[in-house]
Amino acid sequence: MAKRIHKLGGVYVLRRHISFSILSLLFLSGFFTCNLNAQVSQKPLGLGIPQTPSLVGDTSALAHEAQGWLVELVKINTTNPPGNEQLAAKYIAGILAKEGIAADILDLAPGRSAVVARMRSSAVADPSKALLLVAHMDVVGVDRGKWSVDPFGGVIKDGYLWGRGSLDDKSMLAANLAAFIALKRGGVHLNRDVIFLGTADEEQFGDASIKMVIAKYWDKIAAGYALNEGGKAVLGKDGKMQYVAVQVSEKVSVNVTLTVTGKGGHASTPTKDNPVVHLAAAVDKIGSYNTPVHLTSVVRRYFEALAPLEDEETSKWMRVIDTSDRGEHAQRFLAETNPMWNSMMRDTIAPHHPASRFPR
Repeated sequence: MAKRIHKLGGVYVLRRHISFSILSLLFLSGFFTCNLNAQVSQKPLGLGIPQTPSLVGDTSALAHEAQGWLVELVKINTTNPPGNEQLAAKYIAGILAKEGIAADILDLAPGRSAVVARMRSSAVADPSKALLLVAHMDVVGVDRGKWSVDPFGGVIKDGYLWGRGSLDDKSMLAANLAAFIALKRGGVHLNRDVIFLGTADEEQFGDASIKMVIAKYWDKIAAGYALNEGGKAVLGKDGKMQYVAVQVSEKVSVNVTLTVTGKGGHASTPTKDNPVVHLAAAVDKIGSYNTPVHLTSVVRRYFEALAPLEDEETSKWMRVIDTSDRGEHAQRFLAETNPMWNSMMRDTIAPHHPASRFPR
């Protein structure tokens, strides 16, 4: 069986066919794999990644603990709605308490809570410098009929953890928790406050979401910097790390409701002014419309940095994306190559049913 070795924030993990998530922090990379038999060593490998001394020492034991936390978090059913994130918040608070870290359960609605903890760098807090590590505890709904295992069983199968939330977003939740605890165990001298936050109601963004935490508990989470979900680690065809994509900007959404009216009638005698037909035609026209390309400074810098890492053909068009003579073709090529690149270059329109938050 083929073996793959990956470097995780100063820790080298030897494993077989395993998927993993990495959260790069200022002090420590949050790390874990779904394989509970991972072997960890401190032997450096020549992966072309600059070597950085670990500030927290050997994190082998913590890596295995984080795997266990993730399994237990997956077992806590926080399907939203209704959420029930309070159960997960109390579980996390219990882990922190064993480390001598006080955590606050922030009640938001019946059965729904966030959890927050802080490590101070000084007696007087400086919110402008504080670093917030945030991840959400709720998960989207499950059609159990499409699962071969219990989605809330925390099942380890074929070297993978199977379960709702194992990626979105309880993996990051466990990674943040591991990084936070590593700072405490390592006795790291902090030059800023570090805040751990587990939020509720991210999937529905209702009355128990981060907007309520901000409204009621802003003093507990105020920070100049925050690390949240949004980004990815990209591997090349050889299995080596190509780059880590970090989200630094985000588009905002605007919902528009399209309504048509017409004369009533009976299906046996259809009329030419059937409002459903007109609505379908309008939706088709809107869905087929390409908005103009607008390259922000962030997007220009993204393609500039990515060009040397792509294949020759893709790289060629990335380098001329905003030129007067070849820019239009370059934009079209990149948009057709990758839907994400298309969305980065322009405003996008996605017709969907009002009940669907994430249209497909």
